[in-house]
Amino acid sequence: MAAAVQECIGLMMVLKDIGMPVGPIVVMEGNQGAQQLAESKGVTQRSRHIDTKYHWLRDKIASGDVCVQYCPTSKMVADHFTKPLGRTKFERFRSALVFVEWGCWEWATSHSSKTQDDDFNSGSWYDTNKLQ
Repeated sequence: MAAAVQECIGLMMVLKDIGMPVGPIVVMEGNQGAQQLAESKGVTQRSRHIDTKYHWLRDKIASGDVCVQYCPTSKMVADHFTKPLGRTKFERFRSALVFVEWGCWEWATSHSSKTQDDDFNSGSWYDTNKLQ
């Protein structure tokens, strides 16, 4: 969770620099223990070994830059592709993902004439004599 928040904070800073309004980062966490540990303010006997990056995360949550929300595993679409699934669950979660139809693929494969991409893919654009 800390690594993901670090990446998001970096992106948030870039967006702020270009003038885009940004709100708090919402982290959807499926592990309630991890969520409670990140949101807790004190140090307990069991949590005293925690690395400083998690204390940094706690500070970001306390300041309002980050909001952690519980999301059950059954609703985390991408999470299911890290686990073996039966066909029914696989198809349900696959349909929840956003796929883009690439209409140009059919057009490109139906034309037999040579395109600029063919030159690029063949490597003819790369002339080693020009490097000497």
